[in-house]
Amino acid sequence: MENKSGRENYISFVNRSYYIASLLIERLEELKIHHIKPELEALLDRAIFQLRAKAILMRDVIVASGETDSAEAVEPVLNLLDSIFNRVLQPDLGLQHIHLYDYLNLSDCMMRENEKINEILSHQLSPEFLAETELYDTNILNGPLDFLKENFQSAVIS
Repeated sequence: MENKSGRENYISFVNRSYYIASLLIERLEELKIHHIKPELEALLDRAIFQLRAKAILMRDVIVASGETDSAEAVEPVLNLLDSIFNRVLQPDLGLQHIHLYDYLNLSDCMMRENEKINEILSHQLSPEFLAETELYDTNILNGPLDFLKENFQSAVIS
């Protein structure tokens, strides 16, 4: 018999990952309308493409579980991420590249954490319930993060 609380916990972390990924996609798309370096834009395009594929997978897992997704459950996390992202778009604050790095790094850390927790929780669940692939690829944001580290001294957003 399947541990119901393990399943509920698994889905709650998939839900959290789904909303973080969805917000990240939305914000990275928003960032692209500002003047950013073409190299960074290409890296963001690749990350957005990969995040969309993972978000679809996460949504499929939620739907297959019979649960409904809920942004309310992760609202504090989304508000925190949004407050950091808002600094990226405020040129008068300066250090936009650092705020962008913080935003991407924190989003990546949260997604990695969720993936690790779900890996642990999955041992409590029946095999047919689980996704056949990882829900988050830990390399998705490496390109933009590396670019921001390498270009630390120069503005990437104008």
